[in-house]
Amino acid sequence: MLLDLHISGKNMDFSLSVADIADIERTTRSQAKNLDWFKYRIGRITGCVVGGVMKMRTFTSNIDVLKKICHPNSNLTTPALRYGRVHEKDGVALYLRSFESHTNFKVNS
Repeated sequence: MLLDLHISGKNMDFSLSVADIADIERTTRSQAKNLDWFKYRIGRITGCVVGGVMKMRTFTSNIDVLKKICHPNSNLTTPALRYGRVHEKDGVALYLRSFESHTNFKVNS
């Protein structure tokens, strides 16, 4: 399996132009509600796997971390993500209240 991951990633180009980045940001704003969001996570170290990457050691198996990077799960259910999904509206409301005194403050959702 590790060999397959290495071979499949060998010819992949992960560089992005400024225009690519802007387009990806715009098209994936709904994150987990958007299938493209999962596509763009493939092969990238995201917040969900960075802890595992930081703890990787040469003397232990890292296959589980590599699988999470190369084959991201479209059914993410970490405690932090579950909490965020439940409380997203509360967070946005608090954020808006904290900036309501600012002139010309606007949030696009």
